[in-house]
Amino acid sequence: MEEDKENEDPNDPRLPFFPNNLTSSQFHPLYIQLDNPTPDGPTRVLAKHIFYCKQGQEVIGCMGKRELWYSDSVYLVAHKPTRLAVPMTTTQLQMFHPNDSHTYAIDEVLL
Repeated sequence: MEEDKENEDPNDPRLPFFPNNLTSSQFHPLYIQLDNPTPDGPTRVLAKHIFYCKQGQEVIGCMGKRELWYSDSVYLVAHKPTRLAVPMTTTQLQMFHPNDSHTYAIDEVLL
């Protein structure tokens, strides 16, 4: 019991938040813009704690207890490895065909 108190983060906002670990299946890359970034440091950081709401369509994150909350929409659904991937539609496949007029615009965006 005392070990739990030693390992407990005093900045942990508690439920409904959970740690936003890169190795977790619940990870979401929600970045928070820093107010006063150092000249040599990053201008944004990954949210330390997050939770999902609106049936998983929105993620809310913060840096810790008594910190501001930030939110973002979740557009992609990451399926568990045991589930089949959602197949692309014919229109989506044709967009990547070399003869399609949209291919050039997609390639420009991806570069």
